[in-house]
Parts: sequence; C-alpha cells; structure tokens
Amino acid sequence: MHRTTQEHRQEFQELGYTIFEGVLSREEIDFALPIFDKTITIDTMPPVVTDADGARRQLNSAEYCEPRLSNFGGHPRLLETVAVLIDRPFSLIRSPVPCVTFPGSAGGPAGPDWAGHVDWWHTPPAAHDDEFVYGIVHFTTVQPNGGGFTINPGSHRLVAECLQDAELSQRMFNQQFKDFPGLAPAQEIRPKAGDVLFYHAFLVHGGSDNLSRQPRKVLFTHYLPSPDEAIRDRIGEGVPNSYHPDHRAVMDDRFRRLCGIQ
Repeated sequence: MHRTTQEHRQEFQELGYTIFEGVLSREEIDFALPIFDKTITIDTMPPVVTDADGARRQLNSAEYCEPRLSNFGGHPRLLETVAVLIDRPFSLIRSPVPCVTFPGSAGGPAGPDWAGHVDWWHTPPAAHDDEFVYGIVHFTTVQPNGGGFTINPGSHRLVAECLQDAELSQRMFNQQFKDFPGLAPAQEIRPKAGDVLFYHAFLVHGGSDNLSRQPRKVLFTHYLPSPDEAIRDRIGEGVPNSYHPDHRAVMDDRFRRLCGIQ
C-alpha cells in the first residue's frame, strides 16, 4: 500500500528513515541482477570487507562502481521519491555504488552486542551535513535475518541533540554507540525488491548477519539539496572527483545536471 507524501515526510522526520515501495519495475530488476552477479562475486578482491566466516560486503566508495548500475541513481521514479524528502533542487553527489551482502556474518547480530555507526561526512559535522539524504535501492527482497539495514529509530534526533555535549560528541565521532544513553533498540529493516529506503545523515545504523540463503543486493545513493560550489568544497570531494570516470563517460546532459557537472 503506497503512502502519501506527508506520511513519508513525517516518518522520515520522526524515525530517520522511510521506504518507498515499488520504485523499480520487475523488468528493471531483472536487467540489473546479472550485472550484480558479474560485478561482485563471493571471490571479489578488492574492495571488500571480509570476516572470519567469509562474508563479503562491497565498500561504498566512488572508486568502485558499475556504470549501468550507477545510472539508477538518476532514475526518474527514484528522483521523484527524493523530491518528496528534499523539496528544493538537489544533486546526486557521488557515483552510486553496488553492495552485496553474502550469506554469513557481515556486520554482527542486531542483538545486545550490536553497535551501529553514523555516516559522518565530516567530524565534527560541517554546515549542511545534516541535510544529506542517503538512499538504498533494493534489487532483492531482504529475508528475515538476511543482512538487512539495521537502525536505531529516531536516533538522528538524539545525535543532533548530543552534538551540544562535548563528551557525548567525541563518543559519537569515535562511533562508540554501544550502550549510548537514550538510544532506542536496533531494528532490522526488510524492504522488498524494487523498494528504496532513505535515511537521515545522522541516523545510527549498521549491518547485521545474513543468515538466509540469498545474497542481499543493493545500490547506495547520496543526495544533497542545492549544493553550490562553496558547499561542495566543504563536502571535501568536489566535482568531478566524486564520480567514477567510467560513470562520467556514460552520463548524458540530464545526468550531468543532476550531478552538478558543467
């Protein structure tokens, strides 16, 4: 059941995340899945994060991308959902990067010992860092205990409040969120194939074990409202270094405008 614009905005503001259902069609998913299989395999080295159980998680870095998958970051229906959360002009600020979580231990269980992190763009945060909207485009349905995105609901507001406290701020910058005061219990989120999950830049989140038999295949995207050149300088990566050369080579004029590339 599709929700209204106001419901999505309210959920994002209150919980720090929201899910738009059925953004991608079955045909688009079927186009992408073989590309995932060719781009990232269980033996892909590098770039991977590998643990003792042999699970691999693709790193979220503009250095590594697959242009046909990265182009989903400018998908018209995806941009319509971004516009629900960012009600003014915005840019895609780096090449979207695929990620596969294979069965096995990926990020630790979302239990008592689980501790999340914040995707700090700067530490401490710079102006506009709290305006980033991060997206996860799902190409497979996340099974229960399937390595899904795991979040602490409402933690983006707690993080913003604790930035005023020097001791708690340093603890957050060091990603020490285990037993953090006021942090809500972690929840694993399980979108379906074709859904897009957006989350706030200050949301405490992390990975979890994929104990299912199916790899989790997603694409990470990053959007920021109206980033002028001064803001881009503060972001630190600048243009065009945020975008993989192979991806830049296939961008049309519309996609270049989305990225702020002249």
